[in-house]
Amino acid sequence: TYVPDYLNGDPIPPDALNPGQTFDIMKWFPTHNQEFTRPPLDKVIAALKAEGVTSSGRYVFDLAFENVIKVGVVSHPSLLKTPDDLESKAPLLFNSAKADEVFAGFAPGYKREYFEGLTHCFALRGDISKLSAGKEGAFKSAVEWFIGKL
Repeated sequence: TYVPDYLNGDPIPPDALNPGQTFDIMKWFPTHNQEFTRPPLDKVIAALKAEGVTSSGRYVFDLAFENVIKVGVVSHPSLLKTPDDLESKAPLLFNSAKADEVFAGFAPGYKREYFEGLTHCFALRGDISKLSAGKEGAFKSAVEWFIGKL
């Protein structure tokens, strides 16, 4: 798996979303939108011929819209633009922490795994006491989805 640095060396600090932190995500967003973050991702994908790439949920959608990928998996996606995101031609699996019926009629194929009681980012930095329910459940769902669709 390759993880491109599409944040250009400036990720959100790991503790930024913890209570009491002063990180201002609204000041961070203007230099981390698609204009800045998509070019590094495109460069890596071109070099790898789109095999074995993991990326932000937003880019899974972009790559599916452009038929760069055949199937996609996203865990707790954000920054989606409904209904524009229904343009995808690839089947998608969503591992989510909140109910979202937006994609119920999605023609290429759609499945949503829901992990009760978890919060956004659970598949990446989830509560260790709920690890098997969220993080490992999302991983298992992704593997099964890829095997079934590819």
